[in-house]
Amino acid sequence: MTLIPPTVDLSGMRFSELTALRVADPINYKQRWECLCDCGKTVTVYSYNLRVGSVKSCGCRRIRSMRQVAETHGLSKSSSSYAVWCAIRDRCRRSTHHAYHRYGGRGIKVCERWDSFEAFCEDMGERPSMGHSIDRIDNDGNYEPENCRWSTKREQNNNTAKNVVLTVCGVSRTAAQWSRILNIRDKLIYERIAYGWSDEDALFRPAAKKSRKTA
Repeated sequence: MTLIPPTVDLSGMRFSELTALRVADPINYKQRWECLCDCGKTVTVYSYNLRVGSVKSCGCRRIRSMRQVAETHGLSKSSSSYAVWCAIRDRCRRSTHHAYHRYGGRGIKVCERWDSFEAFCEDMGERPSMGHSIDRIDNDGNYEPENCRWSTKREQNNNTAKNVVLTVCGVSRTAAQWSRILNIRDKLIYERIAYGWSDEDALFRPAAKKSRKTA
């Protein structure tokens, strides 16, 4: 018989910004407490996490911290993440944007949560480097946390609408991957496929040499 450990009475005790109210249903025999946050929200926290201080609020503390960083360090004005955030909103919502037809014009949207720059940073984190940009995992999906990631240009080449898969001798790779392996321009591969060339010819037929005019 499995014994449930006795409940440690934490009612009325404060833990950072949380005040323990009442015992909540345990999970895997681990004690939990329903707590009231100073912001007015209630949250259920494991007793152990309260006592060791690993949970300090309902989550509002992290949002305030991000907002403070933005105000103190000018994140909203100078951060490259902010520039990316503005760019994805512009191309999805501003019909005069030069790329609107490829985004907002074909139904791509930015989720309501990302109307807040702080929420965008909380979900995506700071931009890893200037070589990274936001990549949508599903190219037909929206800009939202579950469909986005920071990726380099090379990584995004495998997720673009124009990318195609070519198969030669039973080996299938994207045009971008073949381009790197064979050291040929991916633009040339796309052009050959558009002209109806076979996969093998598109990859391996030598490019025609331009004739030189003699005087």
